[in-house]
Amino acid sequence: MTSPDTAHQEKHFESYVISKLAALGWKVGETTHYDTERALYPEDVVSWLEATQKTKWDKLCKDNGDRAQNLLLDKVASALDKHGTVQVLRQGLPIAGCGHIDLSEAAPEDRRNEDILKRYAANILRVVPQLQYHPSRKLAIDLVLFINGIPVV
Repeated sequence: MTSPDTAHQEKHFESYVISKLAALGWKVGETTHYDTERALYPEDVVSWLEATQKTKWDKLCKDNGDRAQNLLLDKVASALDKHGTVQVLRQGLPIAGCGHIDLSEAAPEDRRNEDILKRYAANILRVVPQLQYHPSRKLAIDLVLFINGIPVV
């Protein structure tokens, strides 16, 4: 059982962690932008694809119109369920008619490749405090960390 003092300290610790991450360039998100059905932060999944693989995103939009974002998010959620977070972040996934989609860029071993450096810098790191993860109940996790819209911690 937590006392009022403990709860108060936890809130300060949470704020401290968020402020430190934000100072390092992390974006601070809101639980209202989280897709509880797919367990994704959709804005970042789409932003990552637009920033790093614009041609593929444009083709996905051209071929699927208003359904493009939902198709992408469904494919990512399905791949995460089937293969797990680490494999999907490392290896990406295929989308019919669009080709292979990368979902992150690892730190480059060779700093001479400017394209890899740009893609690595484009990774979207986000922290969401008090993330409500259940579609119908008000259950929340104190802090959730995302890479390109995919929860990792």
